Amino acid sequence: GPRARFWGDQSVPGTGSPGWWQPLRYKLVIKLRGIHSPVPAPGKLLGEITTPYYLKPYPNNNISTWDITVPKGFVVKLNFWQFNLQPSESCLSDYVKLRTITADKKDLGQYCGQLGSATGNHPGVRDFASKGSWMRLMFHSDFSNAENGTLIPYKGFLAYYQAMGEYESSTPCRRGPRPMHDKGVGGWVRRKGSGVTKGH
Repeated sequence: GPRARFWGDQSVPGTGSPGWWQPLRYKLVIKLRGIHSPVPAPGKLLGEITTPYYLKPYPNNNISTWDITVPKGFVVKLNFWQFNLQPSESCLSDYVKLRTITADKKDLGQYCGQLGSATGNHPGVRDFASKGSWMRLMFHSDFSNAENGTLIPYKGFLAYYQAMGEYESSTPCRRGPRPMHDKGVGGWVRRKGSGVTKGH
């Protein structure tokens, strides 16, 4: 079934505090086939999102959506640590779309492909920041990952996200998983579909 886990680390290395990995309470609402599963969650919003079955090839005909919301005065920052989707012209087959709240309602972009692929739009190593306290990530896959009759095992993506103060939004995210040793902020993640969410 779907998995959604949050971990938190509230100790600092070298301090002797017990429990290097201490669970945080979190609030996550999962919507999957009409099932809602709320759990309470104060603490810094920090975690990862992956395609279904990552690191195995992602399934065909899948739509998964994650809504990340943080308190007023904070923004969501997100980057892709791994990104391997079927490339296509204008990313109309398999893709990831990022959206945030802006006056002109523009998306943060639609991405697909592999680093260096001739077609597609790879996100590279850039950081994406929301305009305001909300960001949506949507993953879409079409009916097939075959090219010229050959099945290609695209692995999907691994993305890291975190809540940051607006004044920090121009500071690059530290890439990859990392422990949390600062004071947290509350946040919400709402997931629709069958992707995988992990957080801490």
